[in-house]
Amino acid sequence: MKVVPKKGIMEEYGIAGTDQRADRERKYEISRKLGLSPSAIQSVTSFFEKGIQPERKCSGLPCYLGGSSRDTASSLSGDSCPGYCDHAPVVQRGNVFYSTKGGVEQEIEEGLADYVLEKRQSIDAYMAAGGYSNLQIEIHDLRGVIERSHLKGMGGAGFPVSLKWDSFRKSGSERGMLLVNAHEGEPGTFKDRRLLELFPHSVLDGALLAAASNGIRKVIIGIRSDYDNARMSMSMALREFYEEFGVKSREKLPDTIEIMLVPGPYVTGEETALMEAIEGNRGEPRLRPPFPTETGLYNLPTLVHNAETLVAISEIANGGSFRKSYCLTGDVKKPGVYRLPMGIRAGELIRNYGGTDPSSLKAFMPGGLSGGILPISMLDTPLDYDQVRKTGAGLGTGAVIAISGERCMVDTVAAVAEFFRRESCGKCFPCRYGTFELSDLLQRLKNGQVKAGDMDRGKMIAQVMMDGSICALGQAAGKVFLDSVSRFSDEFSQHLGKKCNAGTCGFGGH
Repeated sequence: MKVVPKKGIMEEYGIAGTDQRADRERKYEISRKLGLSPSAIQSVTSFFEKGIQPERKCSGLPCYLGGSSRDTASSLSGDSCPGYCDHAPVVQRGNVFYSTKGGVEQEIEEGLADYVLEKRQSIDAYMAAGGYSNLQIEIHDLRGVIERSHLKGMGGAGFPVSLKWDSFRKSGSERGMLLVNAHEGEPGTFKDRRLLELFPHSVLDGALLAAASNGIRKVIIGIRSDYDNARMSMSMALREFYEEFGVKSREKLPDTIEIMLVPGPYVTGEETALMEAIEGNRGEPRLRPPFPTETGLYNLPTLVHNAETLVAISEIANGGSFRKSYCLTGDVKKPGVYRLPMGIRAGELIRNYGGTDPSSLKAFMPGGLSGGILPISMLDTPLDYDQVRKTGAGLGTGAVIAISGERCMVDTVAAVAEFFRRESCGKCFPCRYGTFELSDLLQRLKNGQVKAGDMDRGKMIAQVMMDGSICALGQAAGKVFLDSVSRFSDEFSQHLGKKCNAGTCGFGGH
């Protein structure tokens, strides 16, 4: 097994330093070497340079609710969520993360490498609990075991894992590869970072099992470039595994396992956008079909699994039942990531783990920004893919964001819309145009500058975004708008009359 830790794209080429002239000269040099125009190089590098700033102030929804900014328009642009949502609001300087809760700046302990090194799962502890046991024997119908478990992918779409494996095998899996998607960037979602940092052997075991079960000889672990501690922990896990097993399991292991730090904004976490970024292009979603299991990374059949999905595979294969990592943030006393059996009710999660009376809330997002928004009357909904889907929402990544009864829904949804506007890659017209229009509409609604006809136009735009956007970003932006307008119509009607019961909008209070 060849272990190949890799640098990120920008680090690889030495681009995006503080010397702009030197950056420009390096881009010209690269264009000459690759036989591409300077504009093509600029097109790619500018996409990744969005998130490279000396200071990044997150304005994702959990941080916004925590007080990062009362004016979304003044937030720093181009900043994806840094992945410490339970410490919101968060500021990042270099590789150091700070919580600025209550106006007091404090370094986040779990963002330190020493913290991860102390808390991470050791290979001895993992093996004592039964880990890696299936790699030492013949794998007996793991696909059947996975099918009977009804495991669905936990990256957001909730597609059955067994069906994805079937599609991959039909496409010629002996030529293909496994891509581990660990490029999360959605506000409220930080489960993969925690798993990669603290449970790296669970992730690696799941990846090796998935590869062995599908005849895969090459694995690429694509980790978001901000997650340097996750890269460190996974690289250590690879070395520890190889030192423990050596050649004993070589026949069942992939020939190559690469760790790649991949920069890029929120949209790069979409599986085909991640492939584009790894190949050195702008991290924009591809048109489908063909699907990744048919034509994926480097035009080869590619099995893509989220890091949490791989942990579930390892739990199932080693004789246990899989758990779901629920990220709970927003207006709760105890935000955090909680690994629980799939299907806990939203109200129970908020009360028993978030330490908050659910009756104090107005709404919640069951699956992060991409999952839509539900009123508090639906808090009894079990948080699994099928049950949440019945409500018209989606479980997504399992990022539950609680919204207090004292919040203004127009203000809250405006913050979400502004995030989507900044994060749109601009490839498809419905998303490029629609995210701008919805954000502008909601900002004007906050300032009492919107008429009823404008809202009708906004609904039409949102529906076109849901129907015509290439990826989930545009679809989710449209859905959040339509969900909020329909389920909290009274508040939107009040704002048309220049009234904000929460007293947070531009025309004052009652």
